[in-house]
Amino acid sequence: MASILEFLTMIFNKGAAAATVRLHLHTISNFHLGFEGLNIMSHKLSKAFLKGTFHLRPPVKSSYSPWNLNFMLSHIILSPFEPASSCNLKCLSWKTIFLVGITSACSVGASSLVH
Repeated sequence: MASILEFLTMIFNKGAAAATVRLHLHTISNFHLGFEGLNIMSHKLSKAFLKGTFHLRPPVKSSYSPWNLNFMLSHIILSPFEPASSCNLKCLSWKTIFLVGITSACSVGASSLVH
């Protein structure tokens, strides 16, 4: 157990978030037999360690608020974005960037903001 906690401490000391440390521990527990008949995640030392990481580095709330895709789509079909023939270059660029962005989400994190 000591070597696992040392590994997790190293990850935490390099700046990993507490949730990342918990994810590493969970992954290890999926492949490890455990100690004293307990899964690693259920072991008292693991629980105490994770509790400590969350106290030392509490999760940071995202400053991004979720947004409504339908609301956005319903507004880009109105003025000043439509009709395209009278749309200025700035608004047309914003609309294009938005449409390309939502159709080619690069990561699960980016698409998770869309509700």
